[in-house]
Amino acid sequence: MKTIISLLLALLISVCISYSQKNKYIPKPKNMEFIPSGKYYSPNLEKEISINAFWISNEITNKEFGQFVSYLKANPEDSLLIFQLYSENQDKRFIYISNNKVLEKINMPDFFPTEPNRKYFSDKKFLNYPVVGVSFENAIHYCAWLNMIDSQKQNDYIVEYRLPLAEEWEYIASNFSTDNRNTEEKKINKSKSGKKNTAKIYNINSNVSEWTMSKTKTGMRIAKGSSWNNDLSIFDGIETDSNFRNNEIGFRVVKTSLFPR
Repeated sequence: MKTIISLLLALLISVCISYSQKNKYIPKPKNMEFIPSGKYYSPNLEKEISINAFWISNEITNKEFGQFVSYLKANPEDSLLIFQLYSENQDKRFIYISNNKVLEKINMPDFFPTEPNRKYFSDKKFLNYPVVGVSFENAIHYCAWLNMIDSQKQNDYIVEYRLPLAEEWEYIASNFSTDNRNTEEKKINKSKSGKKNTAKIYNINSNVSEWTMSKTKTGMRIAKGSSWNNDLSIFDGIETDSNFRNNEIGFRVVKTSLFPR
């Protein structure tokens, strides 16, 4: 009997090793946390929503967005491939746009959100604060830059960096969130400030509102979450056009594996 059990264990280990060799471990992306698949109830849709697993970042900082801007300035003649998996128009799922045009669309007001006479984006004191004053288009272009960087690596899987869907954002906010908002303190804080929620990420539904990939039936883009200056339910959203920008909206990104190379 022991011999049979030993043989079965040996066979199981062999199968596991073979499987692991064909499906190599995907390492944890830098500064991102894994969100397992699951479900949550959406009161807006009045039904339960199933969510696939994904990785998510904290709020993108001035430092991170500044590295993107530096790349654009250093490579003005290059282009970015905008890959929009969730676009309803198949002709617009793959779009090339020159870095010069991308740079022209970045027009952030460089002042501290609560102090117009104080620099923010260009001040090194605020490198680890969330970038604000970015439009939906700016955020999409940042994701395209991350995809370009990742495509140059020898990975086993094709991955996609993108903005979270509104449903993915609500899933985290409703299932993993710890509300650490200070409604009396009307000021912006570092991206990694306060307490982490149970998913080990900071400032869901606080600090800055965040762009999502989702849009309304009329084509308006949706930003989710409270900011340093507004107080929204996790199921509310800010509906506006893709070029809108203010000193309360930033973004975070998700990463998903699409298929093996």
